[in-house]
Order: sequence, then structure tokens, then C-alpha cells
Amino acid sequence: MSSPHVFRRGSTSRGSSTTPQGGCFAEASGNDTSLQSSRNDTAPSLAEIEHEFRALVGPDADPSQAKDIPLNPQAGTLGIERISVYANGYYARLMEALTEVYAAVKHVLGEKIFNDLAHAYAGRYPSREYNLSLTGRFFPEFLKDPRIAEEMPFLSDLAELEWRVSCAFHAYDGKPLDPSGLSNLDPGDWEEIKIIFQPSVSVMHSAWPVFDIWKVRHEPVENIKIDMTNRPQDVLIFRRGFEAHCMLLEWARFRMLEGLLAGKTLGQMCETLGDTIDAESPEVSAWFSAWLGQGLIFACEIPSKNIRL
Repeated sequence: MSSPHVFRRGSTSRGSSTTPQGGCFAEASGNDTSLQSSRNDTAPSLAEIEHEFRALVGPDADPSQAKDIPLNPQAGTLGIERISVYANGYYARLMEALTEVYAAVKHVLGEKIFNDLAHAYAGRYPSREYNLSLTGRFFPEFLKDPRIAEEMPFLSDLAELEWRVSCAFHAYDGKPLDPSGLSNLDPGDWEEIKIIFQPSVSVMHSAWPVFDIWKVRHEPVENIKIDMTNRPQDVLIFRRGFEAHCMLLEWARFRMLEGLLAGKTLGQMCETLGDTIDAESPEVSAWFSAWLGQGLIFACEIPSKNIRL
């Protein structure tokens, strides 16, 4: 089996913008009669102002089209000019977030096409998150669009792998299971045991060699030669310390992990895999030992005995 490949993420600076004193939108105060006179029944409501602001800073924003919002000029600069900074900044931060997560997708597409798709994605899936790391959660689904998938049917799966890597990096993993408590289990307990994995652990199946594409994401495109024909891959994604890892899995181990992650007992999964594997077989023992050694197991439960290790 291939050795794990590592995804290291640098610390990207996303400094917060500082709003000029007074903000873009006028506030009536003191005896500023020019502003007070605009506060009448025809003035835009807060909801209207918020909607207009969203239109001015979102994708395809055009601040020159702002007409009805009372913008406050400051230091000789018109409010409409100042709000354009936010429009440019919004898109720049979005591109940074998507590029950081989907480096392999960008490498495959090239910068121009990737940027065009990211712009279209931002229009279809406007961010509703405070955390920029979550901005691209719907990008794999977006890439299933027939106009994209017809030419590059593997692209959505590649994005799904990269999204899982990002989620593994940001997941809050707990202290790994202490294996000393396992020695007290009865032989029959292993059939009923449920294995609770760390939040960073996931598996995925693809009909395409997405792992191979992902691991060459930093190599020059002209040097990449990957056979795409009839090469499905099953991948384990997890984090160890401050690094997210990907590892190829053989079919049986993938199916076992897939079922255990879904809440099945070890006995149920052994039954699913057939007569050649049971809870005490050498293969299962080797897999379990490897998961313990990698720190992937958070806890074990035997619900019928109310045991949690």
C-alpha cells in the first residue's frame, strides 16, 4: 500500500479591514440638518440598505450603480469610492479561500479558468459563513454542472478530496484512545464493539485516480502523466498533529472503515465483508493496530454493556 502523502497548509494572512471613521453610511447626529432632512418616510429601510450593500460588495458588484443609499463622504473621498474597496476586497478574500483549499483543481484548470469558475460559484453560492474556510463547501457540487463535468468528469471528485483534506485540517481531534483498556474486553465483545474515530477521519471512493492527481498538484503540468482509464481509487483522509494526510486503501479496508464510520459494529462489518474476515482475523487485527498507532481512534463503545473506553 502506498505511503501517506501530506498536505501542509501555510498560514495565509487575511487581515481584517478597518472601516474609516464614521463608516460608509451616513448617520444623523448633532445639528447636521442636511442629513436629518433625509430622514423621512421615503428614506430606505435598514433591510433595503443591507440588501444594497450586499449587491455592492458581492460578485459582479458595480458600486457606480448605487443611487438610493445615503453615503457619507469623508476626508474629501466620496462614499461611493470608499465602498468600492469593499467590493474588491470581498472577491479577493473569496479567491484566496478557494485557492487555498482547491490547489489541485486550480492546477488542473489553470488560473484563468479557475478564476472564472470561482466567480461563477460565488454568484451561485453566496457565502453565509463568518469563517472563510467554509466558503468553498459547495464547490464539489458546483463542479458537477454538466457543462463542466462533460469535459472533466473527475473534477468534482478531486474537489471533494480537497474539501475533505481541508475539513481534516480544521477538525477538532480529541485525545486518542488509550489501548490499555482493551485488554479487559471479553472475546465476544469484539463482535459488538463500535469504533469512534477522530472527527478528522473520513474515506471516499472515486471512479477516477483523484489521489494520484492530488499528490502531483505542485508539479509542472507538462511533467504530469496520469492514466485516467479504469482506475478507481479509495482514499483515507485524516490529520496527525498539524498535518492532513491522504492514503490509498485496498477495497476491503475501505469498506470496513466506511461502515465503521457510519456507526456499524465490527461484527456487522465483518459479516458484510464475507466469510473470510471476522472480528479476530489477522487482517482486522492489523487494521485496528494501525488505526491505534496513527491516533485515528477516539473511543470504543459496547452499547449492550454500557461500556465506553
